Amino acid sequence: MHQTWIKRVIGLSGDRIALAHGHVFLNRTELPWKDLGAAHEENHKGVWVPVERYEEILPGNIHHDILKISQDGELDNVAPFTVPTDHLFVMDDNQDNSAESRDRLRPH
Repeated sequence: MHQTWIKRVIGLSGDRIALAHGHVFLNRTELPWKDLGAAHEENHKGVWVPVERYEEILPGNIHHDILKISQDGELDNVAPFTVPTDHLFVMDDNQDNSAESRDRLRPH
């Protein structure tokens, strides 16, 4: 089965990225979040789970809704790094159910 995934670009080549408690820091500046309250989301097993909804504001006043299932998940804290030449750093709107670029930062 073919699946298409849509991600949002957070960092370009040369950008400095870090995550602390799920909050993104782009070039040492925290991207602002706005709390949108509690909701429910269907997980990959078809089970509805409680989530927290936030609006993240990227440079250029670009707004994205993001979901958090848990606080301080496995990929919520990433040490600062520089996006390599000819690469992008991307994230999914469902941060706790998608590893995207952060997964490549972990040793395999």
